[in-house]
Amino acid sequence: MYPLHYSDLRIALSVLYSLPSSCPQNLTSQQAHDFLLSIQSRNVRRQLQSIQQSQIDMVKKGNYQKDDLNENSFITWGSSWLASVMVLLSSDSHPAERLFSAQTLMHRVRRVKLVEAIDLEIETPPGGFNTEVILSTYYKWISLSSHDTLRDIIADYFQSNRAQDEEKVKGELSLLTVAYIAYHNAATIPVDEHTQPLLTTLGATMSAISMRLRYTPQSIADNMPASPTPIVHMILQALEKISTRCTLQNQATSAFSLCACALLGAIPDTLLASPGGARGKFSIDPRCLVAAHKELRNPDTGVHVVWQATTIHTSPNLSLLWTFERWAKYLPLPWESFVQKTLDYLVTNGGMLQHPYALSYLIAIFEGASWKVDQIITFSLGLDNQNVEGGKKKQSSKSKKRQKDIVKKSTTDFVVEEAKAERIHRGDVACRTTANIWKHLEPILKSSPEGASCLCACANACFPYWTQHPSSGGIELIRLIMTSFQDICGSLNRNIRGLAYEPLCNLHSAMQETSAAESPFQDLMTDHLFQCSMKLATSCRYPSHYFDHMTIDSDEELEVERNDIRDVLRAISGGEVTYSGPPSKSSLQVLHYIVQACTKSILEDVDSAGLPHETAVHALTALAKPLNCLGEAFVRGELENPRLIEILDTTMKALSYVGEKLVKVLPTLRVAEVFPLSRIFDLGFASLCPALSSICQKGHFPTALGLCIQNAMHAAFLSLIHIPELVAESTLDHSPYDIRGAFRGPGGEDHVGILLFSRLANEGEALAKHVLSLGHANGNNLLQDLCKLHGDLKVIENERGAGIHYGKGVTPRTRRILLETISTFTKLAKSTPGLLQDGGTEADRMLRELFESAVMHLSRIPRPGNFDEKTLFEICEHTYDISAFDASLVSCLFSDSSEPIVLDCVSTMMEAGVYGYRNCMTCNGKDKEMVQWSRLRGALVNNIKASAHPGLLSRAIEALVLLTTAECEAIMLQCNSGPSSQSYIFNETIFPDDGLPTGAFVIVMADLLNNENLSQSIVQDYIRAASQCCTPVLQTFCHECPTYTLPSAVEPRAALCEAWFLTASVIAERMQSKAVGVSNDLALKLISESCCGAITLILFTPLQKDSAKQVHDKKGMNMDGPQTLAIVDFFEKVFLMDSAALHFVAQELQHRYQAQLDEHEHQQNDTALRGIAILVAILFRAASGCLPPWTIEGFPSIFAALYQGCGSSTDVFVQVVEAAMTIKLSPGAASGLTPPGSVLAGRFFEGMKEATQHTFLRNAAEISAKDTDEGWRRFKALLKQAAGGKKKASGFSQKPSPSSWDCDRL
Repeated sequence: MYPLHYSDLRIALSVLYSLPSSCPQNLTSQQAHDFLLSIQSRNVRRQLQSIQQSQIDMVKKGNYQKDDLNENSFITWGSSWLASVMVLLSSDSHPAERLFSAQTLMHRVRRVKLVEAIDLEIETPPGGFNTEVILSTYYKWISLSSHDTLRDIIADYFQSNRAQDEEKVKGELSLLTVAYIAYHNAATIPVDEHTQPLLTTLGATMSAISMRLRYTPQSIADNMPASPTPIVHMILQALEKISTRCTLQNQATSAFSLCACALLGAIPDTLLASPGGARGKFSIDPRCLVAAHKELRNPDTGVHVVWQATTIHTSPNLSLLWTFERWAKYLPLPWESFVQKTLDYLVTNGGMLQHPYALSYLIAIFEGASWKVDQIITFSLGLDNQNVEGGKKKQSSKSKKRQKDIVKKSTTDFVVEEAKAERIHRGDVACRTTANIWKHLEPILKSSPEGASCLCACANACFPYWTQHPSSGGIELIRLIMTSFQDICGSLNRNIRGLAYEPLCNLHSAMQETSAAESPFQDLMTDHLFQCSMKLATSCRYPSHYFDHMTIDSDEELEVERNDIRDVLRAISGGEVTYSGPPSKSSLQVLHYIVQACTKSILEDVDSAGLPHETAVHALTALAKPLNCLGEAFVRGELENPRLIEILDTTMKALSYVGEKLVKVLPTLRVAEVFPLSRIFDLGFASLCPALSSICQKGHFPTALGLCIQNAMHAAFLSLIHIPELVAESTLDHSPYDIRGAFRGPGGEDHVGILLFSRLANEGEALAKHVLSLGHANGNNLLQDLCKLHGDLKVIENERGAGIHYGKGVTPRTRRILLETISTFTKLAKSTPGLLQDGGTEADRMLRELFESAVMHLSRIPRPGNFDEKTLFEICEHTYDISAFDASLVSCLFSDSSEPIVLDCVSTMMEAGVYGYRNCMTCNGKDKEMVQWSRLRGALVNNIKASAHPGLLSRAIEALVLLTTAECEAIMLQCNSGPSSQSYIFNETIFPDDGLPTGAFVIVMADLLNNENLSQSIVQDYIRAASQCCTPVLQTFCHECPTYTLPSAVEPRAALCEAWFLTASVIAERMQSKAVGVSNDLALKLISESCCGAITLILFTPLQKDSAKQVHDKKGMNMDGPQTLAIVDFFEKVFLMDSAALHFVAQELQHRYQAQLDEHEHQQNDTALRGIAILVAILFRAASGCLPPWTIEGFPSIFAALYQGCGSSTDVFVQVVEAAMTIKLSPGAASGLTPPGSVLAGRFFEGMKEATQHTFLRNAAEISAKDTDEGWRRFKALLKQAAGGKKKASGFSQKPSPSSWDCDRL
């Protein structure tokens, strides 16, 4: 006889893991998977209690007789716990079955309380919760097994614990059972690769049970543990009781050693580690975890007990080393009473030090010593510490912020001092460990990757500590470790070299915190950083003949390593991300050393082509960020001139030499020979432009600066002529670093030669003027040469053919960057008299010719008519070209000029722009044409934005409205055809994920309004344009047609809706800042109409218990997208508007919906109150299930804004919330959207008890009175609970990212 789920459990496991089974296997893998998940996660006890409470409530209301609801109709009986225990006790179970059953026990005790996890009473009806019944039932099942020892132990426990608390009985009973299972498996089953995972999982189960018995929320509140026995002792006592009884029956006594190590080693990993992997979330009061953390940190209840239990009764074995490592990984260990003993133990017991487990133990000690104070505080509070364990899911920004708030709230001066003392202790222990064991460890460190890891962890812990506490380190030992570490940096193995990055950066950080006077090791450490950096820099060279194969993908591991080494070089030479002052002496010294070394290599060493080594230039240009920081310090007067000028002058001389060499060989050498050096040179020089700008701004020019810039520009100029941007077709869509023959930055998308010119033009006016004053190195006018270069590149582009961007020349986007650069330089030359001899007039003339040529081409295209693919491509490219010119030129297109060429040009663009919309139902089979039309939309967006000077002319606004209206009309046609209709333009081909979504012309208005320097009249023009688009846009995305069902269809309303609410948010924000006066009727009307649109979208989703019916009755588009993010943000901006504006919007809403407050007749005349209550009620409805569950994450800021909109008055805020909970819309105001007479906030609020309402309002009053971020997060939790709780299995996706309307690279 077996438990109810025993057979099904084994059958499911045999199916899922393809195990032999004597039972018929009539399950699919998916069915088996689902069943096993259910076994682990089911909580029948809670379900049973819920049904029983429902029965009681129904009887009280008189709706049902108590017996009308039969529990057997809702409950699937059978104990998950008992079935798993019996599999573990079965002699014929497979290791996979045993491990899964052990994991089931562990998952259950981590997720829920012990009384629910250990569901023994659920095995058979009626499922009573009487302790004596549970004990007798469990004893009966154990008696049926062949394990007499366990039966006797349970019988003894049964005799002495009949009247105990249920949780205590279940926990202690399970501790004995799991301890027996562990011991039995260790004693009777041969030790193999399955043994340790099984025992560790069982140990994790015992750890969780012990902690739940030891600490409860009530015991924390009473400041007294619920059980007098500490966690470690509790586990040991259970194991000793089992081992004593089993030894009497002549079972293997060696099992105690194996079990003790595994069970005790699992404690810190279970109670202190971050959730993830097989562990899952630990659902318990965080204060219990903090209490357990403090207990385990106490040597008398932690490591001392572990040491005694694992060494007195245990012979030297590898499991012992594993246990030591588990404790060292999470806890600070005492030196004399633990670490010193374990080191002696390792050295004296048969060379155990050489085993990887021993190295892992040492690594754990060293890694613990590298923790910062804030990490120690975070970990001591039971929070996630990302540095403790690798491979975990990246922590979200919201989680980080919440964790930061918790840490800040819990951190006191005492806590900080404790953490500082612990950091010093950890560092001291690490350094003592190194000093005591180095002579035994040194030979091992160079013989394996594990040894290299240990050495780097040692350096990461000890070097910073010795820098800040020099008296604790011996100079000879430091030199020995440095020598070994520098060998790591020069290793031939890339993975081993990668281990050195973090120790170097941490050492530099420690040196930053310590003055040279405080540490006699500063010079030694500085030289060490330099030596290591040079070895790393020379190790990441491209292999010989690497660029002979330029059409294949780049070596990703090599490119990653080069990026990492650049980061290291920047970090150790003063390129801090948050620069706030002059560089430290050590940073300047390292920077000086590296610059000198790189310059020496560049000037003296050459490769097979007679050029400087690429690695030297790579290392030198990696210092751009620290050099830029020096430039900033120089401008602020925080740095002595001679030192800065010396470093920069040396850098300029080296780069000037490289540029000169490249200028000589670029026209003659093969591309493969010059490619890597030319690419890194252009890229590196471009990244140095901020430093050059700072120098020019100061007006102090190093002697080498002018020649260096000239040589760099000449080299970049030649690279644009002779080196194609792409040798073959780009592979960036599936390769992060593109092909080897991509003359771009790592993972970039533009020719690095043009980036150099662009940075020179845009980094600063002083630099741009200096560049123009220098002229081209060949003596020609720079601007004229660039204009000619643009013409040459355009010719090459035409020769390549439409859509071909590789082989020769540059991509169209790169060419347009060149055009923008020329425009910037020309504008500066014209505005600065005397900068150029001709004042920039010749370049201006050439630019105008280029502009007029594009306009002329567009004006000559015949219309009207059907635009074919070639014509649309041509229109698109010329429109993009026009948008690259200065606004003073582009705006001419939309002026009042009646010049035929201009009018024809604009007409062509507009007719082509609406072509796809107006033929959306008839363009079947014209995908190629429509793809080009979709790209043209982006070109038009850029064109209109480029014409803002700073405001848009009336014709540009008319074009914007025309295009928006055409898009809305096309979407309406599609919606009117029904959700299953075929779309010829709104599909994945024409509107791909990486393409330009709908709403692009709407978002232009938001982008333009975001300019804070606009005049009042320009703002009014933009709002007038938005108002003209308001009605068609709202009608479009509020169309009742459900989301399209065809797999290839794209929902066009979603992005349009998002763009609209983002635009409306900008307008509302301007109402808040009073940039738009509250008397602006257009703006107020637009905000009011947008609120109505948002309300309609939310009301489209009915609130019904039957989820299938809810989906069936759903109207409108699916709201599971970024448009919902925009709506949430819009509501917040509305509540933050000026009080008069908010009052106007509230009155408009009340006028529209005629809201009723039956229970608040005295408030019926308060129009504004009812209007605001409508908005709040719709938010309550959204939280109840009308919008995705992730929507509620934005509610804290919304209700904080509402409180501010209520004049920061708690009384007004509570009045609004109270009205929102009961307000109803008039039957005619929302016909078909809500049931007549129903509460707008939804069914959860409609059925809310009066006492619950009062509690909710009382909490709302308390929270609003405090007005803190933490309080509003608490309000979100209260609202979530009031609105039906967590929405599991809602069918919604995860929180999306906002849409992108970037048009530059379509």
